[in-house]
Amino acid sequence: MSSKSGPPAISNTASDTAMGDFLVDAEALLAARLKRVSPDDIRR
Repeated sequence: MSSKSGPPAISNTASDTAMGDFLVDAEALLAARLKRVSPDDIRR
């Protein structure tokens, strides 16, 4: 077998943490943009 040299692998924990942080940020941005509409808002 030959060993391949390449960029160091990112651990699953690090990539999971980065993805989790990204999703939290994305959710916060969407929540700020897409406020819930109440029935009273629709009636106006």
